Amino acid sequence: LLIFSGQSNRPLAQAIAAGAAQDEMAPRLAALVPSTPTGPEECQDLMALTFRAHYFQAFAEVPSYSAWLRDADLTSTYQYEKRVLKLLQWGEPTRPWRLKCPSHLLWLEDLDRVFPDARFVMTHRDPAEVMVSVADLYVEVAGQFSEGASPTYLAHLNVDHWTTAMERLLAFRAAGNEDRFFDLDFREVQADP
Repeated sequence: LLIFSGQSNRPLAQAIAAGAAQDEMAPRLAALVPSTPTGPEECQDLMALTFRAHYFQAFAEVPSYSAWLRDADLTSTYQYEKRVLKLLQWGEPTRPWRLKCPSHLLWLEDLDRVFPDARFVMTHRDPAEVMVSVADLYVEVAGQFSEGASPTYLAHLNVDHWTTAMERLLAFRAAGNEDRFFDLDFREVQADP
């Protein structure tokens, strides 16, 4: 949420109240993915406006969507996101955007076509821990949107997508993009953000 100078803090107060209500309804989800209206937020909501967002997979078990999404061209999604970011920044001083969304790893080449000057902060974490954490998050979200969410399906889905993401990341870095990455240990970031 952006609060522009001279504007009322009413939108911020509304966002805080809505976030508190959501956290009360889903306390475990709030613990898994802490969020505040003025803190960092993933780009998923902007990507979802083009029906290409990784989190849709947690809403229902639709393997055909997951397979399509993994191999989809997200260039138009990133073009739309860039347009929205420009709109959000309109009338304000120019500043760099800091986008956060682990699923960007699946579509780095598409992101690069739209944001060719992008630089990447890569936090490194034990993949086994990540898979358990992500699958747990998907199971929690799925439980809110559907009955009978299959933890096994969600685990396999995430292993497939994140394996593909890591393969694409390594290929992107090896293709002459290594200097665009800044690597950090996840534990160090957690200890000193």
